[in-house]
Amino acid sequence: MFHIFKWATISLYIKRNSKILFFMIIGVLSIVVIDGIYDDLSIYFAKSNQHRYILYALFLKWFLITVISISIIYTILKPLIKPAKKSNKKLQNKLSTKQSKKELKIDKRLEKFKEPNVSLRSNADKILDKYSKKG
Repeated sequence: MFHIFKWATISLYIKRNSKILFFMIIGVLSIVVIDGIYDDLSIYFAKSNQHRYILYALFLKWFLITVISISIIYTILKPLIKPAKKSNKKLQNKLSTKQSKKELKIDKRLEKFKEPNVSLRSNADKILDKYSKKG
């Protein structure tokens, strides 16, 4: 029983936070790629006796890792930082105007059926009436 509950909780968490999890995975993979590139560059600079560029590569590596880490932390904390919605009246006004526009469109469509000249009978009903009058 607990096993089912555990997997249901995990799947619900993944569904609700899929964007955050995707961003975190991309961030971690990019940090791994940056580290690999730095290792290759440091080996290359050491073999070619260009030791001054190793320091620049190190600073660039840690700058990129810091930027990615801060963006991951910001993405995780973004829902917690958002202020509560204060403008419920504005939202309700927007919704009411949208609903009133929809109601006007529906009313215009229904007006043609309110006229006495318009018949709602289908072609099958008309054909049946013709045969019933003949017979």
